[in-house]
Amino acid sequence: MSYTLYYFEANGRAMIARAILTYAKAKWKDIRVKQRDWLKIKNSGLCEFEQMPILEVDGKKKLSQSIAIELYLLKTFNLYGKNIDEQYQIDSLLCSFEDILEPLAELVFCQNEKKKKN
Repeated sequence: MSYTLYYFEANGRAMIARAILTYAKAKWKDIRVKQRDWLKIKNSGLCEFEQMPILEVDGKKKLSQSIAIELYLLKTFNLYGKNIDEQYQIDSLLCSFEDILEPLAELVFCQNEKKKKN
């Protein structure tokens, strides 16, 4: 299988998927989308929810939503834990990463300079 991971040029929601693909020694392409190219990709039909990251599998299947992509990869490479307790720990870590990213994303994309300073 081959994988192509599309994401913006920053560490963020694709970071864990990149780590899983690297750890699993998967054959994958690392496509970092520049902001100026985003509209073209967004309108191409590649993005199910008009968001990134997007994981393309064998040039056919296109997966979206970072946690869903991470779980797909963990299960594909048999890294998802041996039992329900290990799987819960993995799920908890994935969700806590999202809890950290959400307020950071709000800050980065905030248009209100006064709010941004606070």
